[in-house]
Amino acid sequence: MSVKAFDKRLILILAMQFAAALVFVFYRTVDADEGFYLAAAQRVADGMMPYVDFFFPQAPLMPFAFFGLSSWGINSLLVLRILAALAGVASTYVMYRLVKREMPDNGTALVAAFLMAFGGLFLTWHSTFKPYAFVDLALLVSFYFLLQSGNDGKLDGKAILWSWLMLAIAINFRSIFLVLLPTYLYALVLSARRARAGNFQALKFALPGLLIPTLPAIYLFALSPSEFLFNNLGFHLQREPIEPFSALLLHKVTVFGKFLALPQTILLLGAAAASYFLIKYRHVANWRIQKPAALFAAVITIAYLIPTPVHMQYFQQAMPYLILLALPCAAFVVENARLRPILRSAGVLYIVGIIPFVYLFIVAPRDQDQRFAWPQLESVVDAIKNNSTTEDSLLSEWAGYSALSERPQIAGSEHVGFHFPLNLSEVEYSSHHLLTNGAIVAALSAQRPHLVVIDYKVYPEWEEALAANYRLIDQHDRTFIYKRANEAL
Repeated sequence: MSVKAFDKRLILILAMQFAAALVFVFYRTVDADEGFYLAAAQRVADGMMPYVDFFFPQAPLMPFAFFGLSSWGINSLLVLRILAALAGVASTYVMYRLVKREMPDNGTALVAAFLMAFGGLFLTWHSTFKPYAFVDLALLVSFYFLLQSGNDGKLDGKAILWSWLMLAIAINFRSIFLVLLPTYLYALVLSARRARAGNFQALKFALPGLLIPTLPAIYLFALSPSEFLFNNLGFHLQREPIEPFSALLLHKVTVFGKFLALPQTILLLGAAAASYFLIKYRHVANWRIQKPAALFAAVITIAYLIPTPVHMQYFQQAMPYLILLALPCAAFVVENARLRPILRSAGVLYIVGIIPFVYLFIVAPRDQDQRFAWPQLESVVDAIKNNSTTEDSLLSEWAGYSALSERPQIAGSEHVGFHFPLNLSEVEYSSHHLLTNGAIVAALSAQRPHLVVIDYKVYPEWEEALAANYRLIDQHDRTFIYKRANEAL
């Protein structure tokens, strides 16, 4: 196959991936966390700082990276989702380049691009304004340069710099990737040893890469170390405990088991197992990328089994490295003309594996998803705009209503702190920029918010204050909008 013909096929794959991703961008239900991320970006756009001025339970780079695109309501969310989809397409291209560099057969690189482009988990989560698409891209670029550094008898300072820079970006989007630091330190020492250079020579390239994206986090930690630690660590240790231990274990096994049972995961695991035996019995050449890919897949998977609760979406971040583990099998099939019908059949099955994601997130049959369906959200946002001005404050459990309607959210409601059984006093809640039910009742009694938006049902603690000071003015399915009782309709 000519390079020209191959490039046309790659372009076709990337175009089809982007088209499929756009379907998810415009029709996939909104994820609850998208509202929190958009609200955080708006707070930064208003001149506020995560941890110091408002609660933000992640590393700080995401709101800093996207605050300039946060003030256009629903259009902001769509633009940011499109950027995430483009990051997903870029990840597919990086995967193609990585495999093409490491394996002599162009067909295998094309298979890798296909597996990335049409992964159901990728399409589902790379079409949301969440860290996944941006972190996956940064981490894959980092992996690309990590493999390049120190392999040719000389220290490749540029590769070391880029591998650590992109790792730091991933960490500062999603701090759980700190677990990869020991792996990178070990690789750095190996690179220096292979190049017969001192560890300091390698470190002087790694440290600037690690430091530059981390400067905002260092600054925020210096401003408010206790809030930084609580937002990034303490909150996650307390937020949703599952007891007893047997129930906790069952929860983690169940969620991970669902991930393993996905049709696409089964195909990749089967190909990865076949790859192991093909390499072991020397039917295909040993590929140096296998051990690093296995290490990344294992470390990321184990890291995501630690938080409580566990969500299946976490494990999509290990999928690029599972794809790499499956590729020797693909290379063996590509090189044997008699086996190529198997490859085509597997490709069809892989595409069919997207159907459950379309059903769950676009058709959205589950009752709990209806509040985040696009028609429902648009009708609620229109009602909020029709009954308020841009100066009127809003109280809602979900910060997304404020972000999408371009209305100010009352301070402390950027996250649903009152929803979690945190072991904190009223004063500690306030110092962490979180609202308790008591603080919300006080705000309702003083009629601080102009509108109140409730999904499903009023929290029992709010009922009396809400009934005394607000009246129901609109209802959209099971979303209710209340207005101050002393104001005209």
